Amino acid sequence: MDATVGALAAQLNGEVIGDADLVVIELMPLGKAGPSALSFLADDTPIRLLDRSSAGAVLISESRLADISDDQKTSSTFILVEDAMASFLSLVEAEQPR
Repeated sequence: MDATVGALAAQLNGEVIGDADLVVIELMPLGKAGPSALSFLADDTPIRLLDRSSAGAVLISESRLADISDDQKTSSTFILVEDAMASFLSLVEAEQPR
């Protein structure tokens, strides 16, 4: 996977908060994601785990937007979607060889 955050947001009907031109090359869980990875924040995941993650970009559900601090919004890139987990799983499925 080599895609910009902006292209992935368009594919997922999401909205970018941060760098839409950031290129991600892999999908990883939040705790294992590096700067070139896209991850997701599950609805039951504590927001503080964002500060411990090195993920380049994070899918986040619209319902969690108010939980993100202004500092997190300016220091990270997010794709705001209706359901972060479902969106992440759709990307994982699309990456699987057929």
